[in-house]
Amino acid sequence: MKVEKILLIPGRSSAEQHGMDRVLALASPKTEVEVFDPVFDSSLESLSLENSDEVARLREGLVAQHRQRSGELAGELSAGGLRASGMAAWDYPMSDAIVRRVLETGPDLVVTEPLAGRAGALSQADWRLISKCPVPLLLVRSEAAPRYDRILAAVDPFHEHGKPPDLDEAILEAAKFVRDATNAALEVIHCFVPLSSIAQGADLAHLPIDDAEESLEAYRHDALVELVENAGIAADAARIEKGYPARVLHSLVGQGDFGLVVMGGVSRGRIRDFLLGSTAERLIHDSPADILIIKPPGFTTRVAEHMADPPIVAPILYPF
Repeated sequence: MKVEKILLIPGRSSAEQHGMDRVLALASPKTEVEVFDPVFDSSLESLSLENSDEVARLREGLVAQHRQRSGELAGELSAGGLRASGMAAWDYPMSDAIVRRVLETGPDLVVTEPLAGRAGALSQADWRLISKCPVPLLLVRSEAAPRYDRILAAVDPFHEHGKPPDLDEAILEAAKFVRDATNAALEVIHCFVPLSSIAQGADLAHLPIDDAEESLEAYRHDALVELVENAGIAADAARIEKGYPARVLHSLVGQGDFGLVVMGGVSRGRIRDFLLGSTAERLIHDSPADILIIKPPGFTTRVAEHMADPPIVAPILYPF
């Protein structure tokens, strides 16, 4: 993974900008960073039929305020040795506005805190962005430390959860990039459900279940090591875990040992085709760690190139 340009979406609160810490940790002096702050106020659209000139003036004023804010944040990044600029635009909805900026400017990575969630929760805008963003998306959680000490990359060499076969390679490339940028320790984990769990309730007395389990685990470990070594990662980074993937990873991340989880997914519906299947929503939603979400090579977004007509929010009065 090569990161020459980062698109940073500032947090809604101006007091703490955790995304800034991540950008400073990941970017090199040659990295170009744009702080992009989309803005939209539906209440102004309700006035558009009455006084379009005044609405345009108010809209330009709001955009100017957000552009000044993004410029100030870009100035802080520049003071940290980066090539940074600020930008704001009137666009709606926010998730699509960000994707449109991605399509227009071609960043290699998007860094964002939850867009509109409260108390750490994710909003519909966050889920839409996760689903639609065509480039790697780093979702920053405020609980995570400024720098990463340990990184967890979740892969599935056997493609048992419906993901494209080349997605694992993209996940490992992204994990290596973060590891090299932050000097963090990297663990590559593959989870599988043991035969004893699958056959739970059956009479196992006459089945060589222990031998089969041992052979299966060895086979999976060898495949994982081959995947890891082909990616240029040391074999001792490979780790096999028994259990249902969502439960295992949720437990590992919940212990707070990892500052970042790198995982893959494709978009279908809301967010149903992630590496861990539909239960990945819980992992992403509850994770105290940052999540770096990787789309498979060739993924294309369905976001329109231009903002659709704004919603009608003014009441419609009928003369009867």
